[in-house]
This record gives sequence, C-alpha cells and structure tokens, in this order.
Amino acid sequence: MPKILYAYPEPLPSQKARSIQVTATCAALARKTEVTIAADIQGNMFSGLGIPRPEQLIIKSINRNVGPIISNMVFNRRLDRLIRTVRFDTIISRHPKLAAKLCGKGLAVIFEVHEILKDKHPGRKDLLQMEEQIAQDAKGLIFISEGLQRRWKELYKTPPCAVVPSGTFCNNDFPEKDRSGPVRQIHYAGTTYYKWKGIETLLSALNMLPDLELVMIGETDRDIIPEPVRQKVRLLGHLPNKSVRTELHKARIAILPNSAQSITSRLYTSPLKLLEYMSNGVSVVASDLPSIREIVSEKECVFFTPDSPEDLAKAILTLVNDTGLEATLSEAAWRKAKEYSWDARAEKILFFAASLGVL
Repeated sequence: MPKILYAYPEPLPSQKARSIQVTATCAALARKTEVTIAADIQGNMFSGLGIPRPEQLIIKSINRNVGPIISNMVFNRRLDRLIRTVRFDTIISRHPKLAAKLCGKGLAVIFEVHEILKDKHPGRKDLLQMEEQIAQDAKGLIFISEGLQRRWKELYKTPPCAVVPSGTFCNNDFPEKDRSGPVRQIHYAGTTYYKWKGIETLLSALNMLPDLELVMIGETDRDIIPEPVRQKVRLLGHLPNKSVRTELHKARIAILPNSAQSITSRLYTSPLKLLEYMSNGVSVVASDLPSIREIVSEKECVFFTPDSPEDLAKAILTLVNDTGLEATLSEAAWRKAKEYSWDARAEKILFFAASLGVL
C-alpha cells in the first residue's frame, strides 16, 4: 500500500483555518491509503471536527520545543529521523521552507501552494530563492486556485501541477431552513485579523441595515467594531468547527466580504468559509472577485462590488426581500458544495500523485 507523509511544522489542532484543512485532507486521504501526519500534536485532532480518526491515519507528534524555546529547526531534525526510519512514497507539505529543505534532499515532494512569497514580500531575495528551488526540485505542485497557478507560471519554471481547491464537510441531506418569518440576522464566519477579509466593508454596510443583526463566528478584534453598530453585532468567538457548522445550519444569509485590494483575495484564496456556507445551505452574498468565481456563479450566490458598503447592503437586501431567491440560491449552493467534499479533494490529490508515478 502506498505511504504518504504529510509534514506540518505547526501545532494541531489550532484555531487557524489551515488546521482544519490539513486535518480534514489527511483524514480523507487516509480513507484511501496509508497516511502519516507529522505535526506538533497538542490534543485530539478530530474532536473539534466531529469526525472519527481513520484506521489508516498514523499520527506522529513531533515536539518543536527545546525547553522554553520553540524552533522549527528542532522539528526538521526530528522529522529527518522519521524519514530515515520509514520509507514514504511521497511527502506533501504546504510550508515552503520545509518543502524547499526536503526537495534539497532529493525526496519526492508535492508542495501545496497557498500563496506566492515573492508577491507577499517583494524585497526578500531569500524567499524568492526558496520558491525557485521548489519550482526546480519539487516532484509536483498543488495550487488551491487557478489564479494562483497562473501567477506562479508567470514567475517560475513549473513542474507538473494540479489545481485542487479547499474542501468542506458535506451534508447528505439538504439543511432545511425556517423561512416562515423575516430575516433578522446575517452571519460571518472567520477571522477579522486580516484587512483583505473585508470586515471594514461589512461593518460599514451593517450601518445601512437597521433591521439586521450581524452574528460573527470566530476570533474577533472587538476594537474594529464601530460604536454606531456595536449593539447590532453578536460575537460568538472561536468555536470548534463542528459547532461552526451547527450555527451555519441555522443561518439563512452569510457574507463573504473579501477585499479587491489584495492579490491574495483577488486571485489566490480558496475560502473555507465560502464552502462551509454552501454545504450548510446558507444563502451567500460574496465579493465579485476572480477567486470567488472559480467556485460559484450567479446561480449559487449574490455578488456585490468589492470594497463597496453600499453595494453590499443592496445585495443583502436583495436576499432579505426575496425569500424565493434566497431558497433557490441556498439549495443550488448546497448541491455545488458536493463537488468540494474533502473526499473529492483527496481523490484529486491521489490522482495527481499517481500521475507523477510516486504512488
């Protein structure tokens, strides 16, 4: 049976969205083949997701600590011991520094690309050289969006590659909503700590929607909420992913307000929150960006002009005032989300790895 190593030099679980993505992807892969995940394990990886641990998933906890010091160099040395002990057919990682190091050892590395460091830190020659090494020595590249793949190809030599977007936990049965009364709440799930998430636009739009309350799920910087709308915002804080899905199951309208000011938002991202909205039968109002249109069209959501609070408020009211449209988009989005299940994601990764001859 082929053996895959997923190397993740960070704590698992954590409050970061990538913790969900890595754990869910590895679990889905392990339902097909043997997978070892090497990470700094901090507790039960699966309890917060509400899924069982697959029998073929092997968990190797690699502590990054030396006394009070946390160091990825320590992780890398301990990972080297694991690689010398067990023969893996391929190694997958989404961390560029680790991927470059493993590529330099001549290992069959598949690098999962989530951003381009040359764009994020244009003055850093060391990061440019790191990406150039990955481009030269990786066995293959997985991109989470078409826009990200196109940009990489503009900059670097490209080994065999595939586009594999983010995934979601799919409900087999359509989540029925109570639409007997008017919409009183809109929802947002995710962090507020990055400007490109568009929270400022969402809060400005809320000021134009006197009859609606905004429910925010996730770690939130309270200081960014303007005084005029503070009483209209309900903060649920960070919740385990299974609890997030429970909240979204009850929600009717959710917002994806990404900004167009960031290339990450415009072209690179494959938002977990969008897919979770869809899989829970929530009607979506989303920024009209190329990255978002890779997943949905007007058949599944209402678009608005990015960074425009006025247009966002107008788009929200379109759904608030049209229960029929709300219901139609909700079901269409739920059906589309099935294409992005974690199992579907794993199948694409395994097909790509097989095409490289490593499985």
